Amino acid sequence: MLDGNNVYGKDLLHDSYKKSASTKNKLSFHTQLGVHLYNSVDEAEAIGPALPKRAEIETLNMAGNSPAWSG
Repeated sequence: MLDGNNVYGKDLLHDSYKKSASTKNKLSFHTQLGVHLYNSVDEAEAIGPALPKRAEIETLNMAGNSPAWSG
């Protein structure tokens, strides 16, 4: 129930919730983070084969833009 300052009074925050809230919130955060990271692995593995070709192209671009090579 709201008190006169539009904040929830003490009656809604029971002692059992206060004692377990940080643990539950931390567990929820870690679970969500784990799911996100697990899904990221598939994306990273899909990008992996294209990286060597991209690195080769970038090396050629850097060599072509270098003042040492522009006789």
